[in-house]
Amino acid sequence: MAKKGYKQTEAHREKSKIARLGSHHSEESIQRMRVSQKGNTNGKGSKGRKHSDETKEKISLANMGNTNAKGHKCSDEAIEKMSLAKRGKSHPSHMLGKKHSAEARNKISISMKAFLSQEENYARLLKQLSQIQSPTFIENKLFAWICTVFSTEDIYRNYHIGKYYPDFAIPELKICFEADGSYWHSLPGRKESDIQKDLYFIEQGWEIYRFSEEYINQL
Repeated sequence: MAKKGYKQTEAHREKSKIARLGSHHSEESIQRMRVSQKGNTNGKGSKGRKHSDETKEKISLANMGNTNAKGHKCSDEAIEKMSLAKRGKSHPSHMLGKKHSAEARNKISISMKAFLSQEENYARLLKQLSQIQSPTFIENKLFAWICTVFSTEDIYRNYHIGKYYPDFAIPELKICFEADGSYWHSLPGRKESDIQKDLYFIEQGWEIYRFSEEYINQL
């Protein structure tokens, strides 16, 4: 082996190159290697070799208790240990069911309050939430009619006004609309409830317009 840092001469390199050129095992050499590899259970020489039943049994017994063995079933104790070890890890799969600390919850609460304290953010959130709810047939029909009079972008579904959420509202003009279904609004006490609701809107400076189901069906 050449010394580290030793520089070969040009003539030496040329000789080495010629010596390596065409260097390969002869057929005899290859045959000898094949024969020597037969029965070798280690390394690549064992590729394709079939183990005897006795050897298979030995391998099976050796793998018992090895947690890396394919198909090996962990004991309940081992599963519990792995479960405990995973708890509290920051990987997303370990966050399932994880509870925030009191400090973290407080920070989230402060952050959300600061965000929602801005009227524009609050109104946008309510508008997005209102889209999740499934509107009734008469609400859809009333909405279509309102859109012929006002710009769609100005109309909010279930807009938050104090303690109430009218079916539709136009905050810029302080106008709100209610679609009164025949069944629900004929229930006992509902009329009084609607009157209280209307008075509250008026006290807050809003105009309220109610449309009965019969009227909406004629639009």
